[in-house]
Amino acid sequence: MQREGYWDYMGRRMREDGVLAQLAEEKNYMYGNTNYLSPTKKEQSLYRRIEELERKVSLLISDHPKQLELDI
Repeated sequence: MQREGYWDYMGRRMREDGVLAQLAEEKNYMYGNTNYLSPTKKEQSLYRRIEELERKVSLLISDHPKQLELDI
C-alpha cells in the first residue's frame, strides 16, 4: 500500500471536517454579498466633486500671468 502524501492527507482531512466548505462560505459572504470593488453612485459623485474642486484650486494657485497681486 502506497503512503498518502502530506498535502493529499491535509486536503482530505479538511474536506472531511467541512473546513473547506466553511472557508468557501465565508469567502462568498465576504466577497460575494458586498460590492466593495465598485463605488456606489454617491461615492462616484463625491469623487467627481473632489476632482472638480482640485481643478479649481489648481487654477487659483497657479501662476497665471493675468493674475494680479496686491501688496497690503
